[in-house]
Amino acid sequence: MKIGMTLSGGNVNYGLLVHSLFLVIVSLLSYSYLAMTVKKYFGQIAGILTVIFFGLYPHFVNYAMLYDKTGWYQAFFIVFFVSIFRYSMSEKGVILLICLVISGILTSLFRSNGFMIVVVVLVSMLILMKQREQIFLITLSVSLPVMMWSHIALPMLSVMPSSPGERMNVQFQQMSRIYLLHHDKFTTSDKKTLNAVIPLDKIKDNYNSQSADGIKEQFFINSFLITYDDFTNMKGNWNWYKSNAYKTKILAFNHLWIKMLLKYPKDAVFATLKNKYIDVTPALNRGNDISTFTGGLSNYVIIENQWTSQYGHFISDKNSKKLSLYYSYWAKSPILNLFVNTGLYTWLAITIGIFWFKRRMIRELPFVIGVILVILINFAGARNGDFRYCVPFVALTPIIVGIIINNYRSCQTI
Repeated sequence: MKIGMTLSGGNVNYGLLVHSLFLVIVSLLSYSYLAMTVKKYFGQIAGILTVIFFGLYPHFVNYAMLYDKTGWYQAFFIVFFVSIFRYSMSEKGVILLICLVISGILTSLFRSNGFMIVVVVLVSMLILMKQREQIFLITLSVSLPVMMWSHIALPMLSVMPSSPGERMNVQFQQMSRIYLLHHDKFTTSDKKTLNAVIPLDKIKDNYNSQSADGIKEQFFINSFLITYDDFTNMKGNWNWYKSNAYKTKILAFNHLWIKMLLKYPKDAVFATLKNKYIDVTPALNRGNDISTFTGGLSNYVIIENQWTSQYGHFISDKNSKKLSLYYSYWAKSPILNLFVNTGLYTWLAITIGIFWFKRRMIRELPFVIGVILVILINFAGARNGDFRYCVPFVALTPIIVGIIINNYRSCQTI
C-alpha cells in the first residue's frame, strides 16, 4: 500500500489499488499451486474441476481483493497446507522446504490462530514422521521468527496485541446464558468475578443466542478498533497489555466458567449449539441471506467511520451490486446453497477423520489434524454460519475430497 502511495504522491486510493493488485497476484499463485497439486495426485480431470471451482465460487475472487489481512492469510494458508500435503507424499526439494517455512511464518503472522494451526501441524509431523531432524529444523525456522516478532519486536515498538476476548467467544456465550438463567445461584464473589470481565448490567441487553459479538464487545479490552466507538471506548486503557491485571481477571473468569460448566452442562452446550447451529446443518435453506457467508464484500474500506469518506472503492457500486446478486444466487439455489453453508465443511472434516481412522495412514495424519483444527476454530467463532474462518478449509476442499475418495476406494478393496 505504501508503494502505491509513494508512487502517486500520497494518494490513498492508489495505495489501496496497488495493495489489491499484489494480493491478486499472490492469490493466483497460491490457487495455481493447489490446482497443480490436485492434478498431480488426483488426475487431470480433478485438476480441471478445481480450476472451475475456484473460478465460480464467490469467496475466492472476493478474498483476493480485501483491504485487510484476510486475503493474505488465505493465500499463505493454502501454500502451507498444500506444501504439507506434498511433503507427506514424500516429495523432496529445496523449493518445497522454502515454501513450507515462508508460508508457515506468514500464516502465523497474519492471524494469531494461524500460528496455533501451524505449530500443531508441525509438531504432529515431528512426532509421526521419520524425517524428524529436517522437520525439527522446519519447525524451528517457522516458530523462532514468529516468537521473536510477537514477543520481542512488537513489545519494543509498543504495538498493542490482539484482545484476549477474541479467543473467548464460547466462554462468553455460555457464561452469559447461564447467568441469565441462574443469576440467583451466583454468589457475590461469582458476580464480582464475572462483572470484572463482562459488566453484569450489559448481559441481558447484549446477549444474542446466534452471535457472540454483542457480549464480546462488552469485554473490557477491545483492540479490534474498527468503528469510532471502538476507539472511544478504549480511551484510558491503551496500555492494558503492559500490566498483569487483565490476566488475573481472565484467569478468575475461566475458573468460574469451568465451575458453572460443570454445574450447568446442558445450558452451556445449548448456548454453543444455538450460537453455531448453521455450522452443523449443511442442508439449511437460508434463502437470500448473504450476510454471514460473504466474509465482507470486496468494496468495503478499512475503518468504518468519518475518516474514510475519501477512500475509493476497488469495485464500483454498480459492479458491487452485481457481485451481491451473484452471491444471492448461490444462497437461493437449492444445490449451490449447500456449498455456501459452513455445515457442509464441518461434515467434510468429520468424514475425512472417519476415513483416516479406518485406514490409519500415518503420513496423512498431520494434514487431517490441521484441517479438522481449522473447522474447530471456525466452530469457536462469534457468528453463526460466518464463513470468515471457514474459507481456508473451503480452498482445500479439492485435496480433502481427493483424499476421501482414495481412502474410500482403498476400503472397498480391503
